[in-house]
Amino acid sequence: MDPVTVEVTLQPVEGAASSAFAPLELDVAGVFGEERPSLRVTVNDHEFRSAVVVSDVGHYIPLNRANCAKAGVGAGDTVAMTLQLVSHRHDVTPPDDLLLELGDVRSRWDALPGARQESLVRWVADAANDDIRRRRIARIVEEVRG
Repeated sequence: MDPVTVEVTLQPVEGAASSAFAPLELDVAGVFGEERPSLRVTVNDHEFRSAVVVSDVGHYIPLNRANCAKAGVGAGDTVAMTLQLVSHRHDVTPPDDLLLELGDVRSRWDALPGARQESLVRWVADAANDDIRRRRIARIVEEVRG
């Protein structure tokens, strides 16, 4: 599916002055095939992933403080926002040391949602040293084992 670009005026988030949300004035289900699609969002050359949120306000994309800062935008700004549907299939390759420790619970790992696998692999990769990495892997295996 081709990306869709919309012009939106960012709205303030009550109680979070440096965050914003982008109301979507389009038929989200008609365009993306579902009410709450996962999207790759680009604003001012800053790209991030988000899911469409549905509330009494309608359909919208939330922008946290970090995404607002990186895109150089805030509530009240009118911006072009490019939306690209993200495949629900995440092909995540765990590092060898995690694979080794998963052992007999590998099938349970494979059953985890791709986004969860991705976040756990990133958590292992972001470890400051080997000791922390080993502890994180042990916690992941414990979580997967249930």
